Amino acid sequence: MKEIKPIIEKKERGKDVIIRDIYSRHGDKTPEGELAPKGFEQAKEAGGKLEKAKPYFGEAQRAEDFARTAEESTEKSGGYKGRMRVELGGLIHLSGKWKAGWKEKGAGTEAVQWYLDEYKDKERKPDDPGTMSPYEMACRIAKSVSEHSRMAERLYKGSRENLFNGSHSPIVEVFLATALKEDIEKDPVNPEGKTLMEKMGGQFKTAEQFEVDTVIDDKGEKTLKVKFRDKEYDLSEEKLEKMVSYLDKEELRKEKKEREKSESVVTAYIIRHGDTTKDKFDPNRGLTEKGKEETEEAAERIAQEIVEETGKDTEIELRGYDSGQIRANQTLIEVAKKLTDKGYKIYLPFSSQELAKDEVAFKEMKKAGLIHGEGPGIKSRIRNITLPDEAKKELKEEAKQKGEKAVITVLTTPPEKLKEMGVETPEEIFKRVESAVESTDRISQRLRKNEYPRKIIAIAATHGAIPEAYLSQKLKVNPKDIGEVPNCEGFRIDFTGKPDKKPRIQFWGKEIEKRMRKE
Repeated sequence: MKEIKPIIEKKERGKDVIIRDIYSRHGDKTPEGELAPKGFEQAKEAGGKLEKAKPYFGEAQRAEDFARTAEESTEKSGGYKGRMRVELGGLIHLSGKWKAGWKEKGAGTEAVQWYLDEYKDKERKPDDPGTMSPYEMACRIAKSVSEHSRMAERLYKGSRENLFNGSHSPIVEVFLATALKEDIEKDPVNPEGKTLMEKMGGQFKTAEQFEVDTVIDDKGEKTLKVKFRDKEYDLSEEKLEKMVSYLDKEELRKEKKEREKSESVVTAYIIRHGDTTKDKFDPNRGLTEKGKEETEEAAERIAQEIVEETGKDTEIELRGYDSGQIRANQTLIEVAKKLTDKGYKIYLPFSSQELAKDEVAFKEMKKAGLIHGEGPGIKSRIRNITLPDEAKKELKEEAKQKGEKAVITVLTTPPEKLKEMGVETPEEIFKRVESAVESTDRISQRLRKNEYPRKIIAIAATHGAIPEAYLSQKLKVNPKDIGEVPNCEGFRIDFTGKPDKKPRIQFWGKEIEKRMRKE
């Protein structure tokens, strides 16, 4: 029988293939860290030189905007949305100590060289574990280069691909300084240079790039070449794989696992004010000496948790909020004074500080070293329950007859009756507090995405009915089972900033935690 040849011939892969893997520092940015109008123009110019490209970028929005704009400006834009790669910026850990040194050195060529020299060991420095070594940083880019290079082996014969990676300084320079150190020393961009960075030609300017060309010829022979600043250097696959293998070390696997835990970027403490003077229905009552002691104990515990849960190099940003009433305001001031005595500074939303109008209170805040700054609309969300005077008297008398705390009577009274009395219902309280929680969750996601350098600790001083109403509604618990929230106790919420992780809510305070464990 005559052999029948297939009508469609199978295409060969991995021959006559070229991949241009371009790594670019993002364009000019605004003071807020976003891509500036000039940065967008730089991206259009970079993309305009390419027939087509697939964009990749780190977590920072400016890198994403830069890479996507470049792709959209190519001759044959395919409308690729691109892909975020943590190697380009998402897993780059640089501590406050590093950032201070970087800034001191001018954040330019000298600063990059300082980083290469000061953190020259492969492992992280014992006195600055929060900053990855240049070698580790370079290995992460090597991983990206290696994966993109191997892609060429799977492409059809005759394929030509451009990959456009939006990244940052010092990431792009560190990779070149590590992977091509010996080559640059032998054949420098700047023969007059004394340091490695000077020999490379200095720090990359905004929108400046290098490329790694992977070429597989007709025989299947593969070569890698790095091109930048009119120079061309060979890059061996063996060197790349050696760098990539470093990331597979056991301690780095453990570190990655540790990073993936639900560590919070924002931790909020919502606590009841401290002990007050006798008339519990007097809105203008202040703290007693016992109340001040309670606030000190709460501050001591918060400080202890900060120390236990954060690394010594973690930068902390404390923010304080109160409901606007004197007892809550005084509670916040006392907590703040205790924490500032320990070296922390607290940012207070000035508009919510009713006592700031009082000269004595203002002097106390100034003495405590507090900084005033605008904050989100927290005051309206943690204000005390709406409770008209007539309703107060009636509910207070009812509580007395039942032999229970007035707040429990309020929270267990049918909503219809509360509305008739003009009293805010537990569900209404829950909704306004929950809106603050949802808003903070959205903010924490932006903070994580934009690699905010500090962890935020928020302290909100409010009133007993607020945490009780919120917790009973949120956790589906009877208010009587929770009981009256003790002074300077309440609940804590940890926000991870991860879209797939809900905020973690837990009771906070020695007495309430003990009480709920029994339940």
